[in-house]
Amino acid sequence: MLHVETTSAQSPLKRLSLVWNETESMRLNSIAETRTVPKNGYIYKAGEPAKCLYFIKQGRVKITTRSPEGKELIKAILHNDDMLGELCLAGETIHTDSAKAINQEAKIQVIPFDALLKLLSEQPELSLKVILQLGSRLDYSNRRFESLVFQDARTRIVEFLKDSANTMGIKVGYEVLLKQFLTHQDIANITATSRQTVTTVLNDLKKQNLIYIYRKNILIRDISKLK
Repeated sequence: MLHVETTSAQSPLKRLSLVWNETESMRLNSIAETRTVPKNGYIYKAGEPAKCLYFIKQGRVKITTRSPEGKELIKAILHNDDMLGELCLAGETIHTDSAKAINQEAKIQVIPFDALLKLLSEQPELSLKVILQLGSRLDYSNRRFESLVFQDARTRIVEFLKDSANTMGIKVGYEVLLKQFLTHQDIANITATSRQTVTTVLNDLKKQNLIYIYRKNILIRDISKLK
């Protein structure tokens, strides 16, 4: 059964995280290389060959693309047990986006595509877990697209905070801590807003005592009241 990693803070943008049992972990480790990527280092860049699948063992990674004018768009923020580079499973041979470690160094498990295909053919249960996460990521992307189209800037920022609380927050009672969170510019890049708008919305939430910000941490007082 696929384990779902979330906090109890609920969000419509919930994602599944892959959790392997001991036997599966041993099989994956036998074909994988573990790399340590420094803070702000790239796991891969757009334009490089897409020959591997990656699993995050520790840390946070942002998936980005750039417009012809050079403006960055953050497509996703991924963390422990998340998968990236998965489009190689759909036939992508060249990366169209980039993956970069943020906030701290990341430990990444790298599995060559050919070796992974052989393992999945031998272990159908592993294939099911990968397919379920791919479906979850597609659903997440669709919901984010709907958010960009139908919601105003404030709502997009608030919903992103809720989603982040759900996927990477540390829950203590009614409060959820987003530790070493993103910069205002990163939040703007993932919500298709401006840095000034993000600052305005966060300051307004602070005035309402819905969040507390210190250093790079954001404490959500009560996620059920965040709106």
